[in-house]
Amino acid sequence: MSITIDTFKANFDTGARANLFDVQLTSPADLGWQFEAGDMLRCRSVDMQGSSLGTNTRNQYNSGYDIPDGTVDQGGFVDISFICDQSFHDRALIEAWHQWIYQGKSTGGRNGSAQIPVMKYLDEYIGKLSVYALRKDETRSMKYEYHDVYPSSFDTMSFGATEEGILEIKASFQYRHWDSEYLVQEKKPNRDFNEYYDKLKSQ
Repeated sequence: MSITIDTFKANFDTGARANLFDVQLTSPADLGWQFEAGDMLRCRSVDMQGSSLGTNTRNQYNSGYDIPDGTVDQGGFVDISFICDQSFHDRALIEAWHQWIYQGKSTGGRNGSAQIPVMKYLDEYIGKLSVYALRKDETRSMKYEYHDVYPSSFDTMSFGATEEGILEIKASFQYRHWDSEYLVQEKKPNRDFNEYYDKLKSQ
């Protein structure tokens, strides 16, 4: 079956781009501060995790057919990285949240530390992470929301006389589960594909 350029144009837009995204990270209310929109502009990368069904092999009639075993794996953690400014603002926020988790107070009144941690209750240190895929007109086309997130770890930052470029801070956030939403209603009605397809035809 042959497909004409006009048919292709009628059934495709400019395509989803991996570098068009937005992030909103909400820290626990008791922590005393929130990530601001300006902080999210320095976000370098983030993932929209996949999902897989757990399966068991059913050997009836030697078919080797896998059937769901009643479990769903949604990943469990998501990595997010920020470009560091000269004050290491984003690293300071992530580190403060990370430390908040184990700096609880013991029954004897002692504050926890990395050496002798006192873990807070889960509800005290979880937040929320929302990731949006954007269209070229900056409207949101897809939303991922990670629930009950907290920074379980952040990576080493390496310095050296021969190192070049801007430093990044990469952190792993644990989460309980995620939800997705496809934001068709936010789509702008007037889309012009001609410029994009004229470029395709000229290549």
